Amino acid sequence: MAAIGERLAGLPGAGDAEYDHIGSTAMPGLAAKPYLDLQVRISPLPTDSDVSTRLESLGFERAIGSRPDSPGVYRDIPRGSERVDDVVSEKSIFTNASEGVILPARGVDVN
Repeated sequence: MAAIGERLAGLPGAGDAEYDHIGSTAMPGLAAKPYLDLQVRISPLPTDSDVSTRLESLGFERAIGSRPDSPGVYRDIPRGSERVDDVVSEKSIFTNASEGVILPARGVDVN
């Protein structure tokens, strides 16, 4: 994740961005899909072209969906009764197929 952080340095909000290992691969002992889920939470959410330009040398490409088996997923649907700012649901997905890594970049509620 350090290499991703280094490449995103200089973008607005990058200094306060948070990087996480998420999903089934982050849970010890849980059966997991064959992808590693990393996440960057950043506000404001950078443009796809800004992120693509910075991560292409690491092998990342902008993806249409969050996984090869879920094309078109670009937004989370809030669940439960808690009110969540719409920016938290916005995301862009980048994948590194050769490394089996999925990287959602998502907005952060700064309130």
